[in-house]
Amino acid sequence: WNWLVEQERSTAVLESWIERIELRRGLASERLGESVTPGRLVVMAEVPGIQGTLTVFRRPAMIRPRNDGYFYLASFATHQVVLMDPNGVRKQVIDGGIEGLDRPFDVLVQEDGSLLVSEFGADRIAQISPQGFKVGSFGGTGLGDGRLLGPQYLAGDGQGHLYVSDYGNSRIVKFTTDGEFILSFGG
Repeated sequence: WNWLVEQERSTAVLESWIERIELRRGLASERLGESVTPGRLVVMAEVPGIQGTLTVFRRPAMIRPRNDGYFYLASFATHQVVLMDPNGVRKQVIDGGIEGLDRPFDVLVQEDGSLLVSEFGADRIAQISPQGFKVGSFGGTGLGDGRLLGPQYLAGDGQGHLYVSDYGNSRIVKFTTDGEFILSFGG
């Protein structure tokens, strides 16, 4: 389409269509009066990973918002999940207790306030209570049913099922939220 414009063989409708698509995809600059601002994204706030002498997080892998404006941040390099308030202030650190969390990658908030955390380094899914205590895990290193190699992203379907992107096995694995293996596809 852009080639047609360059060849001066376009119409106003085509040029409007191209502009609309570029704006939707964030590829074009938006005009504000006479000034042109690059892109459509505007930085509203930034949360530094190091605040003074305190390391709040390092290498964030995922941010999962809550309905109240708070959000969970999976801090891959510090082996923690951090709960932050809407102003970027750390409110809680979930480190997995004695067993710890091994390179958390994603967090999924359950209806009861509990969390499921994919542990990329431990090849498992950690179960975290609403109070922030690790109460169990499922998965484990391997190739077979219910086994994982570098679990990454988590998704729930609202019907008690958990979908895990299993990086090392190149597949998606479906569990119940209690950790019972259901099926996998891909590979």
